[in-house]
Amino acid sequence: MPGTLRALGPAVRIAVAAALGAALVVAVPGAPAAATPLQRAVTRDLGWSAAQAPELFAAQDAAGRSGEELRAQLGGSFAGAWLAAGALRVAVTDAAAAALVRAAGATPVPVTHSFAELAALRSALDDLAATARPPAAVTQWYVDAPSNSVVIVVDDAQGAADAATRSFLADARRLGDAVRVVGTDHGLTLRERLTGGDAIFDGNVRCSVGFMASTPSGDARAITAGHCTQAGGTVTGPDGVAIGDVTDSTFGPSGDFGVFAINSAWQVTPSVDGDGGAPITVTGSQPAPIGAAVCHSGSSSGYRCGEITATDVTANYAQGVVTGLTETSACSEAGDSGGPFLAGDQAQGVVSGGSGDCSSGGSTLFQPMSGILASGDLTLLTG
Repeated sequence: MPGTLRALGPAVRIAVAAALGAALVVAVPGAPAAATPLQRAVTRDLGWSAAQAPELFAAQDAAGRSGEELRAQLGGSFAGAWLAAGALRVAVTDAAAAALVRAAGATPVPVTHSFAELAALRSALDDLAATARPPAAVTQWYVDAPSNSVVIVVDDAQGAADAATRSFLADARRLGDAVRVVGTDHGLTLRERLTGGDAIFDGNVRCSVGFMASTPSGDARAITAGHCTQAGGTVTGPDGVAIGDVTDSTFGPSGDFGVFAINSAWQVTPSVDGDGGAPITVTGSQPAPIGAAVCHSGSSSGYRCGEITATDVTANYAQGVVTGLTETSACSEAGDSGGPFLAGDQAQGVVSGGSGDCSSGGSTLFQPMSGILASGDLTLLTG
């Protein structure tokens, strides 16, 4: 393990261990109105106080960067990183790696399986799904670093005990002893709506616009979900006025993202709608770690917040299998697809689908920004 690690500074360790820990375990019912739309949203959905929000987002950004550095340094001994009880935890497979994690100011968690082993197992499940489409009751699977396993989620309401589901799970368990099956009360659906509304349209599909970007030649582009776009189609606004032609429409093993041009009739800004419609300026795209707070803006549910619960998720939608998604505890509803996910002011990705709704609770999956920008050679528009 060559190289040296940059330790988390004392201020960052205090912010993560104290401020973030307090926010995750102490609810703040009846908190006063927040000063900004972002603070109002995290107060409502996460129980943070308005005063905590800037410090907490800065702390989790720092933890995310440290997690990435540790992953690069630890190599094959790395088994995942996440925030829990206010601390950055890093799973490792040997004592030498644990010492490096501790020296960097994070908490080492000894485990059996490396991240590479778990990722290979998840890929084997992807291959299994490509050979024989999983039954509808199997909604998704992903590497779960805190449990050092690959989790398969099964919707009990769709018939978890039927023969096809039992057969798929039996085949999955034969791939490795790290497979773990968990149940859910919610099915998985894409976040689109086939009726009119204040959003963007491609044909009769209503979705939400995500982030703004530019091509190497400086042409403006908008990013949304791939299932919201059609190759050769044209995206319009709620009043039927054309915004631009679709330049990329991807839905399947390569992800769920769409890109469309923006004509000169539309103003392009590096911002998204926050709580109550107030704009939030996007300043970058630093990925947040598991356990971090994130919020999304949708044309149906508005501005909703939650925490990242899993990465590299494979989702088994009725319309097809999509890999490489990130799962969150934020709620969403039909029509939110393509909407932007933020961690503070850092772009995380665009809504793909989810389970449940904002009345009964559920989860939301998003397509991470890195794959979108790299695939289209795009530069995120920031302020």
